[in-house]
Amino acid sequence: MGAIDIAVIRALHLGDLLCTIPAIRALRLAGPRSRIVLIGLPWAGDFCARYPHYFDGFLPFPGWPGIPEGDRGDQAIRALREFHGAIPRPFDLLLQIHGDGTYMNDFAGTIPARVRGGFVSADAAEVPALHTRYPEALPEPLRVLSATVPLGVESEDASLELPVFDLDRREARALLAAAGAANQPYAVVHPGGRGDDRRWPVDGFASVVDALHARGLRVVVTGVSAERPIADALAAKVSGSRAFIDLVGRTSLGTMAALVDEAQVVVTNDTGTSHIAAARQTPSVVTFVGSDPARWAPLDRERHVPVGTGAQGAPLPAAVEVIGAALALVGAAA
Repeated sequence: MGAIDIAVIRALHLGDLLCTIPAIRALRLAGPRSRIVLIGLPWAGDFCARYPHYFDGFLPFPGWPGIPEGDRGDQAIRALREFHGAIPRPFDLLLQIHGDGTYMNDFAGTIPARVRGGFVSADAAEVPALHTRYPEALPEPLRVLSATVPLGVESEDASLELPVFDLDRREARALLAAAGAANQPYAVVHPGGRGDDRRWPVDGFASVVDALHARGLRVVVTGVSAERPIADALAAKVSGSRAFIDLVGRTSLGTMAALVDEAQVVVTNDTGTSHIAAARQTPSVVTFVGSDPARWAPLDRERHVPVGTGAQGAPLPAAVEVIGAALALVGAAA
């Protein structure tokens, strides 16, 4: 692959973008002098800035009918006009890896590009050149990576990456020091996540907090500001002498990555924190309630332990199993 302009469409959330990095890495290795631009949700500009070795630019997704992640409502027409105005010339390659293309391929068709590739639905009547049918049965990093194969770009490296900078580490250590936990071993517990149907009950996380405290670890609870009610509910359930360090709403992406990087173990729902742990190779236990571990669990099932099937109507992950897995990982790392 020569030096070409490439636009990649992936207007999704943190975990989805982390699972995209293996494909971006493969494109970069195949075209080290190419210009790679991500078309993503507005927040993802900060994500791209952490990967200057992979991304050369960013365009905020303007929204499109059928794509709930980028719904702009009454501002959609204006946003689309501004989006197209920010494209100075046609891309050499437009790669749609947002999903199976049911809606997003129509949006992709509005973007000037010399050639197009990416996913089409599994039951599509025809598969255009440089496209591939959406693979329903693969883990997410391998699923996204498969879209590069028709381009002649193949890679067996499906590992995730998330750079951590010195500033991130300083900010994380300052937060711990302010909580009286400087230089103390700790665990990260993340009880939040998008959608009630994908979250393990707070009672289970309270049992985990108590067990990790009993093992001699400080516990750091993380989440976005909107997850404050979850943290408050958790605080009401843990033993009084085992209060956790509450950093909900107080971490940037970089600070969160630094906290995860130096943790003894991470216990989390299936959400972006799981993929941060995978990217930083920090041992983790991931609870699956309403999502499929075959698709979303980290690929290394020794360092990262999925608990629960995520199947509708299946029993919830048992606290004893989650705690046992977490303590075993802490012991293995000791």
